[in-house]
Amino acid sequence: MNRMIPLLPAALAALSGCAIFSRTEPVVLRRYATHTVVQDSASAVRITVFALPVPAAPSTATVLTSLSPEAQAEMVKAMAARTGGDARALVQALALPIREASSTPSFQDRTRISRRLVFSLDHSSSSAADRISDARIIVRPVNGSQFVSWNRIENPRETVDVGKLSLSRERNTGAELGLALPFLSATPSLSASAATTLQEEMVLRRQRTPLTGTLTATEAVLLQQGDIETDLSGNITADFDMVVPHGGYYTVFTASLPDACGGAPSFNRQTTRYAAAGLNAPSDTGRGAGGPAPVGVNVELQYTLRHVPAGDRTLPEGDDAAEFRKGRDTIRLVEILPGEALRFAVFQLRIAGDSIEIEGAAPSARADRRNVLEFGTFEEAVDMLAWIRRCTVAKLGYPLWAGNRAMTDGDRAAMHVWRAPVNYKGDEGELPLRR
Repeated sequence: MNRMIPLLPAALAALSGCAIFSRTEPVVLRRYATHTVVQDSASAVRITVFALPVPAAPSTATVLTSLSPEAQAEMVKAMAARTGGDARALVQALALPIREASSTPSFQDRTRISRRLVFSLDHSSSSAADRISDARIIVRPVNGSQFVSWNRIENPRETVDVGKLSLSRERNTGAELGLALPFLSATPSLSASAATTLQEEMVLRRQRTPLTGTLTATEAVLLQQGDIETDLSGNITADFDMVVPHGGYYTVFTASLPDACGGAPSFNRQTTRYAAAGLNAPSDTGRGAGGPAPVGVNVELQYTLRHVPAGDRTLPEGDDAAEFRKGRDTIRLVEILPGEALRFAVFQLRIAGDSIEIEGAAPSARADRRNVLEFGTFEEAVDMLAWIRRCTVAKLGYPLWAGNRAMTDGDRAAMHVWRAPVNYKGDEGELPLRR
């Protein structure tokens, strides 16, 4: 019996040590309890894509307060002189935005386009704890088009506190030893107990998922990686600038028309670079029969789905038996701009089957040179025709020719607008003058 008494401290220390050194492992701070990586044979994650025009940037109007103090004073003086001292008219004039001088550019590029692509990710997994943990979207243009730049990539996630979770776990280890000692009147009971407590706190957040990417002329890669508790299901938008194969250059007239017939129009020239016709288009005419090909892209999604077959009953992911399923999804030929939108036609003034030519109006040309009187838009051609009909041919300031015959005022009623396709076949003919 006396031999057992020295063993008491050692036994109690051993029991206490087991409790102290059996530390509780954190759950909240772990990403998973166990994990495996497999191929997703079910293709549980899908991607869809559609295209939209890029919204135009809002224009900022220039008003009186936008000017410097000195310019404001001069503006008030000028408006006071034009309103004849009428205070109400002066106030109304000063409240109007200041119009900027408008001018038609001498060059326009119809081979460069801007489109917004919207990528939607979704998964069909039945477990509530499953989520898309990372996604790589690869976009490749087709039909000869290429990327030039991008200026916006966005997803809808923001950092918002939605709650706070506190977990407390305690582990106790105890031992009780009863000894009957002959020299004591009672049997004592000695016990040793030790405990470790792990207090964990986690702030639940919806994290802002950063987007990164790379861009070359033939490929764009968008990569987003979700943080803990973040499912990447949802939409991603990206604005792309692209170019399509060009088929050549075409130069037309632009005209600044006076309001009254007392002055003569001033002419300038505008050159347009237009899209090429399709590669397999017939070539029986010299005006690019067949039309431009649609602008499209091929899209590939490479993803990782975090599947949780066990441990999905709790919000923290640290006790999950995670299975990372890697897979891919592809979409071929997503049309982001139809070929019809790239068609280019000019609008001529004609009489019967003859194109009307104007002599000497082209800048930097000889005085006796004739050029077909054609414009880049239907509206410009109609405005020119209406001005000639309202005024006279002589007021134009430049001779007009129909074939080899000089035009007179008697020919004005027979003039009409004719659409002449440049990079496609069809739609050629006289247009009704509906305004």
